[in-house]
Amino acid sequence: MLAVGGTTAVASTQSDSAALMVEEGSSHSWVADVSDADSDKGLAPQATWGACGIFDENLKVVRTFTNRAPGAGLPGGSSTLNCGSENWGYRHTVKNHLSQWQAKAALARENWRDIADYGILWAFKDPDKVTYRGSNDTYCYSRKINLVNEDTGEVVGNYYPDVAIARVSKRIITAIPASAQCR
Repeated sequence: MLAVGGTTAVASTQSDSAALMVEEGSSHSWVADVSDADSDKGLAPQATWGACGIFDENLKVVRTFTNRAPGAGLPGGSSTLNCGSENWGYRHTVKNHLSQWQAKAALARENWRDIADYGILWAFKDPDKVTYRGSNDTYCYSRKINLVNEDTGEVVGNYYPDVAIARVSKRIITAIPASAQCR
């Protein structure tokens, strides 16, 4: 299970218990079945990622995410996770950060792509921090996600999905389950 921001939201990507509860601040909360998610509330059903074969083009789209305008010159809209190369996108993330994602996923007994998808989705949907990096003309979106033991309901770990996107193309360069917010 995953939790957004502290212990205020809990999600399970298991198909037989796909409930998601999100409490924003202390003012309200709601519960929805992820499969019947209400897009106005920021929920989305578990997404299927496209495959990146060895001969697939770098620009092939794996997944499209909606991002919120950070108010720092980048308008809201969508960012794509493309197959990419060793330097950016899905292939970069798998080559350089797969073991990190797998370690976080193991804590919650989830698939690494589910943990990554959930983290990227919420980093874009409701970022705790957005940082512009002039040295490589990218934005980094980040948000705290707690990992919750499905059996006990206890928080067993957390991570900050740091998601870097190119300012101009808005393509995802990398997504890392970091131990701190974007710098």
